Amino acid sequence: PPGKPMVAVFLSGMKSRLLLNSTMHRLLKPLVAHGFEVHVYMSLVYSAVGTLSAIAHNPIHKHGREDPLMENLTLDAFRDYVADQVATAGACPMVVDVPARPANFTGVPINPGQLTTFPPNSTTIGHNIMERWLRLERLWNMSLDVERHLRTRYSLLMWAKDSSIMLSDVEGPREWLAAPGADRTVWASDRQPSLQGRLGVRDKMLAFGRQAAPAVMTLFSSFMHGGLPGSRTSCIEQYVEQAVLMAGLKLVMVPHSSLNELEGMFSGPDGNVSLCVLPKHAVHQTAYRICS
Repeated sequence: PPGKPMVAVFLSGMKSRLLLNSTMHRLLKPLVAHGFEVHVYMSLVYSAVGTLSAIAHNPIHKHGREDPLMENLTLDAFRDYVADQVATAGACPMVVDVPARPANFTGVPINPGQLTTFPPNSTTIGHNIMERWLRLERLWNMSLDVERHLRTRYSLLMWAKDSSIMLSDVEGPREWLAAPGADRTVWASDRQPSLQGRLGVRDKMLAFGRQAAPAVMTLFSSFMHGGLPGSRTSCIEQYVEQAVLMAGLKLVMVPHSSLNELEGMFSGPDGNVSLCVLPKHAVHQTAYRICS
């Protein structure tokens, strides 16, 4: 409808880790209720190399399983199911990309001092970081086509991970956009330590203004062309924070209740499946049980 501000939500990851119900009820529906026209762009790999337990890096992930509602769906049925659920939440499923396998890209450079804990050119976790950034960037390019077609621009953009659990509805998007410099602002819920204890912005769920979007959504091509020369980043959280600051953008930490997101997974045998929160992210009180 004319005059309605538009929000683009980007979600990337794997079918095997997708927690769609939380995204629908805690993110999409509240944004619609706030008066936004919500466009959703998804890229979810249907089948990774190996089973969910085989591709897990955190030992706890080895006990994870897919959402029972989706684990037996064919590729086409899964695509239709996701699109229908997004529409049911009142949002527009603009892109539901479900590639059969992860992207095959090579030639990832060695950027000295950047992402040193899990170098993308030599570790699986580093490669997965690049995979996520690549898919987000492709979705971003599709959203630019939509803007040109509709002759308008998104007011707010957000990204989320496949395994995000939101414990309460998103709060504050109208207030964020009303603040001075909102167009060049990135909003995050908190900062978290790397394995070395150095703080970086929690990147699992971010919101950002339209002018901030190019720097945030092109991390893949940026890294492939040298990344952040002169920076020292051991992990993805530090890298994203440095990318935001080096682009001259404003980084604002909002109350955790505004983006009340943790990381979780399904676990348990058939007939006794439950949703749990990963221990290292369960730093705030939660009604969910802790994965063990």
